[in-house]
Amino acid sequence: MAKTKTLECKDLISVLVPMYNVEKTIARCVESILKQTYTNLEIVLLDDGSKDKTYEIAKSYADKDSRIKLLHKENERNLSKTRNYLLDNYSGDYVIWVDSDDVLQKNYVEKLYNAIIKYDADMACCRYKVQLANMPILKLKPTKELIFENEDIIPQMILNNKIYFVVYNKIYRKSLLQGVRFKDTVKYGEDLVYCLAYAKKCKKVVTISDKLYHYILRPGSEIRQKFSDKHISFINALEEIVLTEEDENIKSVIKAWLAFSCSTLTLLAKITKFKDKNYLNKMNYYSNLYMPDLLKNKKTKRFYKRVMRLGKITWAKPKAKTIYG
Repeated sequence: MAKTKTLECKDLISVLVPMYNVEKTIARCVESILKQTYTNLEIVLLDDGSKDKTYEIAKSYADKDSRIKLLHKENERNLSKTRNYLLDNYSGDYVIWVDSDDVLQKNYVEKLYNAIIKYDADMACCRYKVQLANMPILKLKPTKELIFENEDIIPQMILNNKIYFVVYNKIYRKSLLQGVRFKDTVKYGEDLVYCLAYAKKCKKVVTISDKLYHYILRPGSEIRQKFSDKHISFINALEEIVLTEEDENIKSVIKAWLAFSCSTLTLLAKITKFKDKNYLNKMNYYSNLYMPDLLKNKKTKRFYKRVMRLGKITWAKPKAKTIYG
């Protein structure tokens, strides 16, 4: 197999890493960044008021490598605010996000940078490996190198999972990040809102098949928690986008995802005995109202359509269609 040709490391790439109580994993994460084949990096580590030895461990690396910029702030129990703080404190031409308990393949930065330069794209992303703590890595089917342009980008990102609406596994252009912020009132699914705001500025996105990002699900991860106000904040954010978005193509995609999210989160809410029946009715209403937007879109992944059709049988129809919307 031919080796990938390495481009000259002339552009500064900022790797942004928020940290909070990750003394057991931060060393492994930082070492995987320091070993990158692309070397012109600014590594911005932000300690979000950790109560363990996270800051001390990070400082030991910062003292040895001048590329590391170590920051500290008081904890506000809000990841979006932490990430926005990082967006105010970097200098690179490109940005990459890394979670503090995850690991990068050594050519992660190089391949993403090569892809965004090769195709003159606005964003490049790769596939990733998923691993539960202390469990084998789940195998993901490889895909071909794919290019998406203009109005095809957002449907492929949200409905077909070809681009992925997570902040990691991507490289972003600084020139397009101006004004793109995390919505700090959204405490679950904030990645989607951020990626949507950035994707709306993109004219071309490239996805490469390599699985270069190692994502670890720890016990207590957000997606494994019971239904709460955090999930409600996400539903409310999608609802706001539907009401304010002027582009009909984007609005239809968000309606579709609002329907899917309400269907799946309704099930989670019932399993975890969420007691607000009015909000359950609201989610049930949206899952029915916008189901056609998901089913009719040709780019919608078949798995999502199966879930929605199952939901149509499983969940009762809303009693009052005039309460919401």
